[in-house]
Amino acid sequence: MNLRLQTKKFNRGWTQIKYTGKCIAIVDGKVVASGYNSYDVFKRARKKYPDKPTNQIILDYIPKEDFLIL
Repeated sequence: MNLRLQTKKFNRGWTQIKYTGKCIAIVDGKVVASGYNSYDVFKRARKKYPDKPTNQIILDYIPKEDFLIL
């Protein structure tokens, strides 16, 4: 699956409600770590999947509802 499409898939639906205002790490289409600090989230994802190349761990931020980009 294209990494860009995989990331966009997680920006909608229940994931947005559960992880609002947090950074998430996605591996193989699943959220494997979340938190407020992207560095810590990445470290926890690397710890869970040490054999995965770093370019296969996707970090994303799920904005709060009141977040507006102009």
